[in-house]
Amino acid sequence: MKKYESFDLIIIGGGTAGVEVAFESTKLKKKTALIEPNFIGGICLNTGCIPTKTLLFSSHLYSEIRRAHDFGIDVPDARADFQAIMKRAKSIVENSRKSVELGLNNQYLKIFKEHAVFTGIRKVKVGDVEILGKKVIIAAGSKPHVPPIPGLQDVDYLVGGTPNNSKEDILNLEKFPGSLIIIGGGYIGFEFATFFSELGSKVTIIEGMDKVLGVVDDEIREVLLKKYVNNNFSILTDVKISKVSQHENKVTVFFADKSGKDSSVSGDVIFIATGRVPSSFELHPDKTNVEVDEGGAIRVNANLETSCKGVYAVGDITGKFFFAHTAKREGQIALLNAFGKKSKKFSTNAIPWAAFVDPPISGVGITENKTETGILKAHFSRAARAGIMGEPEGLLKIWFDEKTKKILGAQMIGPNSDDLIGEFSTLINCGGTVDNLREIIHIHPTLSEVADSLVEVKEK
Repeated sequence: MKKYESFDLIIIGGGTAGVEVAFESTKLKKKTALIEPNFIGGICLNTGCIPTKTLLFSSHLYSEIRRAHDFGIDVPDARADFQAIMKRAKSIVENSRKSVELGLNNQYLKIFKEHAVFTGIRKVKVGDVEILGKKVIIAAGSKPHVPPIPGLQDVDYLVGGTPNNSKEDILNLEKFPGSLIIIGGGYIGFEFATFFSELGSKVTIIEGMDKVLGVVDDEIREVLLKKYVNNNFSILTDVKISKVSQHENKVTVFFADKSGKDSSVSGDVIFIATGRVPSSFELHPDKTNVEVDEGGAIRVNANLETSCKGVYAVGDITGKFFFAHTAKREGQIALLNAFGKKSKKFSTNAIPWAAFVDPPISGVGITENKTETGILKAHFSRAARAGIMGEPEGLLKIWFDEKTKKILGAQMIGPNSDDLIGEFSTLINCGGTVDNLREIIHIHPTLSEVADSLVEVKEK
């Protein structure tokens, strides 16, 4: 009989969720195997959240410096050094990764730097070794989705958030592009559009749907687009791409608009930002009786357990919430359910999100306009701090149950909205009402005071 090395827990994927689970599992003194063929820290740390937000901090700072004269400050020779900005982002990633790797140095943890493939019930082949887990948590993440556009495979296109930091990852771009075409109008496309446009690139976003940033409230989106769309930044929606071609150093996208009129746009670089797909099929989950849908998402119940008892799945690979902070919480709950005495369900009631554009957009909870739903609205211009900062354009909207007055959701656009949304996450998590919100005393003068000027409105 073949002998397997046995573990209390096998974690497949060393990203945000996998690392969190590994830390917590070793605290419980569980013999743990962490499988990660690429960089420890996963997409978020290496090619996603951390480097992209580092880049955006630089471009935002450059944008602020360029308008310093509005505040009585003269900065005559400010310039952006693209190579230096990219180098700084990579340095922050490397330092953070080293810190994570150091924290994983634990007697209860064994790290495997090979690809994982299921060979049986809770049995995993890693390289030339096969291991067996009493429990398994799958946290293998996602990868960029590249649509089947004719000609695309013959073009030097870029993507973001590659698992292995491959050469086609936009973070490895060495020369600053004078013009950039982005296919996909979601938050990933918009964040990179923001970075490159703030540094001086001419940016064109091409979106097949009738609007960009689909999860964003129409009124909030309008505030952003009024600031973004200009001679150096254009957005094309409701278009159908027919093909892509490359001639020398220029890439051209051919498309038809909603009326059927053919057109094209050319640029130095083309970036594909059409979403992400779960990285499940290469694991052969069927070998361990784990059900997967057509798109590759692993099906889980409210306890994050798959169709195979003792096997859990968290993060992007479940195809539900593609956020690092969600994956981290899911990992904590899956570990608790794997070894705890009491089970716990994962609540999707108040998951906050943010798009790190300029100004940032954020949201949490349910933001659907229904007959029994009330709406509160406030403009950032009512908060003195927004005027002090020279950023009065901004909007906060709250959705609440008209019967119970419970807050259901919130969205906002404005300076620091990515931090401000936390107040509404807390209120929703605690079952807070509009009356509870009215009772909060906000420091003056801060941006949080925008909530003090909320008034009820009626929308069609």
